[in-house]
Amino acid sequence: VLDIFGFENFTVNSFEQFCINWTNEKLQQLFNSAIFKVEQAEYAAEGIGVDRVDFVDNATVLELIEAKLGIVSILDEETRFPKATDHTFLDKISTNHKAHAAFEKPMKARDAFAVKHYAGAVQYTVTGFLDKNKDNMQQELVDVLTASADEFVAALFTDVDPTATVKSSSTVGSAASGASGGGGGGATVDGAV
Repeated sequence: VLDIFGFENFTVNSFEQFCINWTNEKLQQLFNSAIFKVEQAEYAAEGIGVDRVDFVDNATVLELIEAKLGIVSILDEETRFPKATDHTFLDKISTNHKAHAAFEKPMKARDAFAVKHYAGAVQYTVTGFLDKNKDNMQQELVDVLTASADEFVAALFTDVDPTATVKSSSTVGSAASGASGGGGGGATVDGAV
């Protein structure tokens, strides 16, 4: 198993580890594509004889996390529903993904689910998932990004009103899935995209 990105698996894993491991899945997919798929295709096109390198394609895991009814989509839906709880979130993902190859609902853990990541299975405790998904972008972070020396980063925040507040419908999951090409739109600040 190639783990070059800081995959996390602790005794207790929550939303933070889920986000870190999701990011690592994306990085692993990019690495696999660049190193294995593209390079091998280029060698073959140039007639260079190389041994085919087999690797674990983690597309199934990313589908579980990012698909239209994936974990993040369901988390965002539950975050917006006033009567939702961490356990209603767990019930929905368990119902929707019980047959998914990369998903597990541990028998002995009433408040957890597991994802079979490329680097191994990780059990996530759902306690606090909904609240943590509601986190707003801190004004200090917006200020730092606006003042970035990187033109691209600064341009993302040029129309941000410094007195604006983050829209309540934005979630950590929708911001990340919007940035990754997955489900919802990105987190927005009033007056910015």
